[in-house]
Amino acid sequence: KWIEHKKGKLTAIIFDHAFNRLNVRKIKIGIVSGNKGSIRVYEKLGFIREGQLKEHFYINGDYIDIEIMSLFRRDWLNNGQ
Repeated sequence: KWIEHKKGKLTAIIFDHAFNRLNVRKIKIGIVSGNKGSIRVYEKLGFIREGQLKEHFYINGDYIDIEIMSLFRRDWLNNGQ
């Protein structure tokens, strides 16, 4: 839990730099569907789920689904980040 908290803080610093210094409009990420902890961290940062890539990767004999999540600059700024 402590590590997830630290990752969330570091990620927020990086996103703040991207949106406020580099003027990035949108950040898009892909997360393994079963990784609930990472999905929660990004949702807390304001990301929304845009979709899912079904059976996108084949790893160790299994097909892996990927959640696509995004965060727009306007949403980041409107949430007081």
